[in-house]
Amino acid sequence: QLTVNFSRHDDQTIQIVIEDNGVGRSKAEEMKSKQTLKNKSFGSQISKDRIKYFSDLTGRLAKIDIIDKFTPDGRSEGTKVMLILPTKKEV
Repeated sequence: QLTVNFSRHDDQTIQIVIEDNGVGRSKAEEMKSKQTLKNKSFGSQISKDRIKYFSDLTGRLAKIDIIDKFTPDGRSEGTKVMLILPTKKEV
């Protein structure tokens, strides 16, 4: 299951929260490491580069946080990504 929520963070930024109930990043990495054909993933680096570009473009700080979700007994229950993006360029 995937949910995406948009909300106004403050006067000049929006917050986007993306959550899933997948296996989690550590389990996904473990599963990937067992594959015979290993491809290097550039997804996280591309996302960080885009956030930096967005900050440079708008003159305001854009931010990304990736949070692993766990049940109270420590089992992975997915991932939460929080983005803060500026909506206006500072003058």
